[in-house]
Amino acid sequence: MTAVADEKRERARQLFAVAYEEGNRCLKERKFDEAERFYQEALAIEPAPSKPVVSSLLANYALLLQNKSLVEGLAGENAITRKAEDLYLEAVETDPNNSDAMANYALLLNYIIRDYDKAEEYYLKSIKINPNKAGVLYNYAILLENVRKQPAQAEQYYLKAVDKDPTNPVILCNYGLLLYNTGNFYKAEAYYTMAIDQDPKYATALGNYALLLENIRHDYDAAEKYYKLAIESQPNNANALGNYGLMLYQVRRDTKNAEIMYRDAIRANPKNANALFNYAVLLEDTRKDFNNAQAYYIMALDTAPNDPVIRNAYANFLRNIRHDEDQARHYAVAPEQSQKAVTSS
Repeated sequence: MTAVADEKRERARQLFAVAYEEGNRCLKERKFDEAERFYQEALAIEPAPSKPVVSSLLANYALLLQNKSLVEGLAGENAITRKAEDLYLEAVETDPNNSDAMANYALLLNYIIRDYDKAEEYYLKSIKINPNKAGVLYNYAILLENVRKQPAQAEQYYLKAVDKDPTNPVILCNYGLLLYNTGNFYKAEAYYTMAIDQDPKYATALGNYALLLENIRHDYDAAEKYYKLAIESQPNNANALGNYGLMLYQVRRDTKNAEIMYRDAIRANPKNANALFNYAVLLEDTRKDFNNAQAYYIMALDTAPNDPVIRNAYANFLRNIRHDEDQARHYAVAPEQSQKAVTSS
């Protein structure tokens, strides 16, 4: 009887392993429907393997649904994300030490469901169990920086992430961006160059470094070189295109090529508020194409309705070009918050 039971368990283990591995393969290949079928087959096998193994499968199944929701452009709570959430919770209940499940669940909460309090809870739970995962430390740093608006606390976690993975260009670059945004420009430059050393074709780092060279070093030739490298590495990098366009317009006085860059930036990302806004300024100030300028101001405001720079510029447009004082007052904000032209990193 024991031999039969052992044989049955071994056969179940083999079947589970095959289904699990096939599911993982399909997940990596983004064959979501096939992966889901294999995961469901594995979960139906009796007797089930150890709890950590089942927990890992549940978490991968949840990750499949999470990726599927991103590919299909689904945001917020929906049937797919609710099922993913249930699977993550079941994975954690099955194995309370599954830090990877907690970390990926935090990503779901952070970027899709947008429950930031709960995301923070699960980032911290994952870090408590395994404090050596650079990716989790990095993702929590981003939440602290961008959602909590706590740059000092974010810096602590960026540094921990860098310590665990000192050659990761994404972590190095994003820490550099935090330093840039908090005014530590020379240290930011060091981290941008470290990121570029690790990946000379990393467009985000190239573009961010170009912006620093332009705005802080005022080394426009070097800035132009790095903008071009960024665009060569990633031709649809909307930030690099838009920022290079702004430099061409403001520094080089090259309206023709600035307009090309703005259009390319908007084509790459139609919701890039900075490119939309800066193109509106060009159309207003240089082309005197007021109808199209107004259209681009409105598109920029649709994307960033509370941006004080864009609101004030549009208020001035309404006041000076359309002579509509009532609408101008509606859009205007404190003048010290506004300046014409914005950049993005």
